[in-house]
Amino acid sequence: MLSFPDLKVKIIDFGSSFLLKHALTKLSVTTPEYLAPEVLAHLDSSLIKELPILHPWSIDVWSLGCILLEMVTGIPLWLSYKARIASDNPSPCTTGLFGVQGRLTSKIYLKQLSTVANLRKVLKTKHCCIGRLNTSDKFLDLLSRMLDPVPTQRISPTEILCHPFLA
Repeated sequence: MLSFPDLKVKIIDFGSSFLLKHALTKLSVTTPEYLAPEVLAHLDSSLIKELPILHPWSIDVWSLGCILLEMVTGIPLWLSYKARIASDNPSPCTTGLFGVQGRLTSKIYLKQLSTVANLRKVLKTKHCCIGRLNTSDKFLDLLSRMLDPVPTQRISPTEILCHPFLA
């Protein structure tokens, strides 16, 4: 558990977690929609052995950003069929933001990049389950920095803790 002033975060269900050095044998048991795009891009090729990861935490920061995105939209990112969000306000049926038929990594990769490139617009058109986070500039800045498609430009865990959204 992470404690930061009045903030407590608990992330559970590490059933598919693995050490980075075991990535070649363990990636097949992960949920691809939560994998960083640089990992997805190489998942089905031999290039993964050469995958340049300057900051190993960058993959985990991406996944944490995915969890926050899922919390805000209220729909699992991997959901490839339409579902309705249970709330007081009637909401349209929608799919998960990274969900694609057949769960093909190449299509998930493209959907991730498209969603992140248009994150502000996407969140304004999606139902937001947690207050007005989808229009909070500080939250959108934090989320977009966590979901930066360039791993070397992704925000670090220390920078996350110091981000104005959490201050």
